[in-house]
Amino acid sequence: LWNFLDVPHPRHTLPSGLQLVPSKLGYLLTGQQMRAPQEEQGDRTDRVEATLVNSFTNFDEELERWDKYWTMDSAGVCEFTGTKNAEKDATNAKVAKFFEEMIEKREDGYYIRFPYKENHPPLPTNKAIALKRLKTVLETLRRTPELLNDYDKTFRAQQEIGVIEEVENPSHTDGAIVHYIPHQPVITPQKETTKLRIVFDASAHSKGSPSLNDVLHQGPLILPELYAMLLRFRTPKYVIISDVEKVFLQVRLHGADRDATRFLWVRDINEPFGIHNVATFRFTRVTFGLNVSPYLLGATINHHLQSAMQNEELAKEIRENLYVDNLILSAATPSEAARKSLEARKIFEEMGTNLREFLSNDETLRQQLPENACAKSLVQKVLGITWNSETDRLEVRCSLTVSDPITKRSVARQIASIYDPMGWLVPLLVPAKKFQQDLWREEFDWDTKLPPEVASRWIEILENQSIKINGFQKSLPRRYCTDLSELTLAVFADASEVAIAACAYLFSECNSSLMIAKSKLSSIKTKTTMPKLEMNALTIATRLAFSAAQALKLHELERSTIIYIFSD
Repeated sequence: LWNFLDVPHPRHTLPSGLQLVPSKLGYLLTGQQMRAPQEEQGDRTDRVEATLVNSFTNFDEELERWDKYWTMDSAGVCEFTGTKNAEKDATNAKVAKFFEEMIEKREDGYYIRFPYKENHPPLPTNKAIALKRLKTVLETLRRTPELLNDYDKTFRAQQEIGVIEEVENPSHTDGAIVHYIPHQPVITPQKETTKLRIVFDASAHSKGSPSLNDVLHQGPLILPELYAMLLRFRTPKYVIISDVEKVFLQVRLHGADRDATRFLWVRDINEPFGIHNVATFRFTRVTFGLNVSPYLLGATINHHLQSAMQNEELAKEIRENLYVDNLILSAATPSEAARKSLEARKIFEEMGTNLREFLSNDETLRQQLPENACAKSLVQKVLGITWNSETDRLEVRCSLTVSDPITKRSVARQIASIYDPMGWLVPLLVPAKKFQQDLWREEFDWDTKLPPEVASRWIEILENQSIKINGFQKSLPRRYCTDLSELTLAVFADASEVAIAACAYLFSECNSSLMIAKSKLSSIKTKTTMPKLEMNALTIATRLAFSAAQALKLHELERSTIIYIFSD
C-alpha cells in the first residue's frame, strides 16, 4: 500500500475539507467532509435537528449516568503503552498555548477566552431553536408551578450576583460571534438538596450547521484520575477533605466571547409567552454544557497554583488531588493537617474563591478552622463513597429493586445506577451484567415488557439470598496498612467462560486490604478459548498493577515495593 501511495506529488486540501491524495493511478479523494456553511435568513429555520422531550426527568440524566458508568468501568485498565495520537497532542498543545496567552488576572478574578477551532464553519445564531425550546420548557414547567418558580428564581439569583447579565440591545453585537443556547430542566426528585438543575444544550444546532460545541476545542483532559485519588485517599494517617465553593462561577468570560453564550428567558413567568415577554441574557462566567468548560476550569486553577510559588509542594499536592471542586489533602501529623488546611484556604482565597466543608479524621482540625469552614456532619461523601471520619471507615452499599415493568431499559438503568469506581462490588454485579448481556443476545426491544420467564430470572438475581445484591452493605477501613515501610502489591487474575476479572491487594507485615478490582464479560460475538481468556485476565491484572503503582507513587518510597501477579 505504501508503494502504491509513494509518489513525488503533494496532497491538496479542498475547501470541503476532503483531501486529494496522489497515487500511482492518479489522485484519490479521501477524508471527512466539513459541514457546508448554511447562511441564516434572519432567524428562520426550515428544519431543526433537536430533541424535544416533554419529560425532562430522565433523558439527560440517563445519558449522563451511562457516560459515567462506562468511564468508571474502564478506569485503571486502559492501555498504557503504544503510540499517541500526534495530531490530537498537537491540537491540545495549541489550545494550552492559547489559554496561557489569553488568560488575564484582574482585581475580581481570572478572565479567559474561548478556544475556537481554526477555519470553523460560520456559527448560526440558533435563536429560532432557542425560542422554540423555551416555549416547550415553559409549557412543561407550567404544569408544576413550584418548579417554574424555582427555575425563575435560579436565573434571578444568578443575575443578582453577576453570573448572567441581560443584553439590553440584542441587535448590537460589535462584530462578536452571537449564539443562543437552549436550556431545559433536569429534575431529580430523589435528591435531598438540588432537585432541579438547569441544563444548557450547547450541542443543539440546525441541520447543516454547527453547534457551539462543534466549533470549540474541547481541550486536553487535565483532571486527575478519580480512581487514583481514591487509592491515595486510603494511604496516609490523616486525611482532609474540602469543597471549593461554586468553583465554575469563579472563571470569568472575556467580554468579547459572552455573546456566544446568549439564552432566552421570560421577563414575567405569570404573563403569556410572547416576543414582548422574552428577554435576552448572556453568561459572564464559564458555564456547564460547553465541552470546553472542564478544561477551562482546570487550566485556570492550575495557572493559579503555578503562581503560588511560596508553597510549591502544597500547590502540587492540590493539583494532583483536586477533582473539579473536591479536594483531598494528606498529612502525617495533626499539626501538618492544620497547616495544610489553612495554607490551602489562603491559596484559594487569592483566586477569589472559598474552601469550605472541611472534614478530617483528626478531631483537633475543627478547632483550628473557623466554624463556618467545617462540615456539619462527620459522615460525608468522598468522590461518591461514604466516609465516616469519626470511625475512619468507608461504607459501600448496593441497592437494586424490582421495577415495574421490567424492560431492557429498566435493567440497564438500574445496573448503571450502581456507583462502584473501585470495583469492590464486582462479585455482586457479574450476574446482573450477564443477564443484561443475555438481553442483548436475545435482541429484546428497549421498552418492551420482558416475558414472564425472562423477568423472573431478573427477580431471582435481585432476591437471591446467597448473593444479597439488594441491600448489600459493607464497612471497611480507610487505611490499607498502618506500616508503609515494607509493602507488597499482589494482583490476582482469573477467567471463566462467563467473565474475566482481576483484583489488587496491598500487603504489609500487619495486614492487607483490597485496593481495586475490575471485571469484563466474555464476548457474545466471538467464541474465545480459555487460554485466551486467561491471557485477557492477565492483561487486566498487569494494567491494574501499573495503574495502582503509578497512583500511589510506589517508585518514590524509600524501600522498594514488590509486585506479584498471580494467575492459574
